Amino acid sequence: MTRQNSLKLKLMAATAASALLLTACGGGGETESLDAPSPATKPAEVELGGESPIYEPYKLTGASALDVDAFFAMMGDENDPANVSYNSANFDESIGATVIEQLTTTDEDSTFTVGRMELYGVNEAHIQALKDTDGAAAKDEVFRKVRMFDVTVAGNGEEDAGGIVTIDGLEIDGLRLGGMSPDDSEALGDGQEFAAAMKAFDLGAIYIDGLSMQGIETEGTGISMAVTDMRFGGISAGKFGPISLENMDYTITQSDEAKAALIEAADPQMKAILSGPLGNIIMPEKQRATIGSMTFDGFSFAGLLPYLESGESAPLSADNLLSVGKLEARDAEVYVNDKLASTTGYSVMEPIDFAWLVPTRIKSYSTDVVTDLTAYVPDEQPEMLTLFKENGLDNLTGESEMLWTYDDAAGDASLVINTQTEGFANFDISFNASEAVLETLHTSATEDEGAAFQNVAIDGMKIRIEDEKLLDVIFAVAGSQMGQDGAQLRASAPLMINMGGQQFAQMNPAFPAYLAAISNWVGTGGAIEIAVAPEAPVAVATLAEAGQTAPQTLPDVLGLTVTHTAPEGE
Repeated sequence: MTRQNSLKLKLMAATAASALLLTACGGGGETESLDAPSPATKPAEVELGGESPIYEPYKLTGASALDVDAFFAMMGDENDPANVSYNSANFDESIGATVIEQLTTTDEDSTFTVGRMELYGVNEAHIQALKDTDGAAAKDEVFRKVRMFDVTVAGNGEEDAGGIVTIDGLEIDGLRLGGMSPDDSEALGDGQEFAAAMKAFDLGAIYIDGLSMQGIETEGTGISMAVTDMRFGGISAGKFGPISLENMDYTITQSDEAKAALIEAADPQMKAILSGPLGNIIMPEKQRATIGSMTFDGFSFAGLLPYLESGESAPLSADNLLSVGKLEARDAEVYVNDKLASTTGYSVMEPIDFAWLVPTRIKSYSTDVVTDLTAYVPDEQPEMLTLFKENGLDNLTGESEMLWTYDDAAGDASLVINTQTEGFANFDISFNASEAVLETLHTSATEDEGAAFQNVAIDGMKIRIEDEKLLDVIFAVAGSQMGQDGAQLRASAPLMINMGGQQFAQMNPAFPAYLAAISNWVGTGGAIEIAVAPEAPVAVATLAEAGQTAPQTLPDVLGLTVTHTAPEGE
């Protein structure tokens, strides 16, 4: 049996394929009545653990058989043909679904096969109405549920992508579609067109069991991925439900030709870095990441949709335009060229708060982090490998935290980043600004986008580095690359730094003191702190003017200090 496929049929396949990217969610296996009104699809709750909901018993009572041949004929589109074939199609009264065995669709790009497909509650009348009205029919249910098993999507190899995707089990728990206005689409702005598209469909929960993507390659960059269990809470009117997954394994490979192309496209400074020893660290041939489990509470722009739909900008007073939920990941690993480079026991990004469209609070942190920098050293550099191990770079433990806060009414903003690595180094970075009132910035951007941030003031900034092994390693690596002894290179560095300070003294008398602090830090270790603490907040416009007319005065304008703190006990 063979029929002509269409864009409508591809919509169902695309919905399934979108599950590969969106991940999937949970739901119950309750018995439903086909005669009862179908509830509007909405984002569902998700919960990991146990067998995937795909395999939970499900029965749709009051269902009737679907004429599969007539169904494919109705979906047909002679302008976009693709062969559809199957071995058998039967109505299974025990589950209330039409079951198709060994379904295959083929087009010029790929072959899509399903070992078993279960179609629950297909609304043939609505599908025909959508076809007759080019999607303008009132939104209604297209199907209640679709389950697929032994799914394969194989590229034909003619395009760069190619590759093969396999799924053990896939469920799409409801699709509602309609209310599109194609005749007016050309008159719609981008925002209006996007809002119309988001309102035209509701997609229920999606579950994926046993996903594998292999052999996908584009211009020398290969991608492969495997996930044991993925669950997605669906989409409805700009609300994206929660996401969860277990056991994700993701790999990216780059051929020598692909790396050469990236190096060639870089600016001269970056080209020099990528072409040197650091190139293997920044751009390894193979990178692999695994995550034991991940959960995301979902996000929403439902509050923004009415403004997009009307073609108007949301006022600054509008609340709840955007929301982003909590993201957690556990037991993550990163491999470089098949060597374990780092493990992270727990990472989290807390829910993001917004004022209008601007984040007012972002907090993330990672704990139980272990890093092995020897993973970035090529096997053909045994001396460098020994150097890293002797300095403990094969077992660095630590944690990190980032916090951004912004008061849109007062105009105060703050960024704090802390990274602690036991026995190696600790990094503390902070930045504070003021005069960034959202209403003022928005007005300035509306009148002159280039001047929007000119009146924002810098209150202060600090970069503090506490050395334990960092300096030893820097000079050991530098000495190895230069054919010199690292300790001797470090011992000679303070003199060179101080000589540079004397040369710059004519520009600003403070320069020798700055470089003296740096030279003391290089020579003896301890902590170095570079701080900006002006007597009063300094506007960006003032800094820009000083930078153009009298750059030597910038340290004084900013209240720049460089302070060295000797190691404890010295």
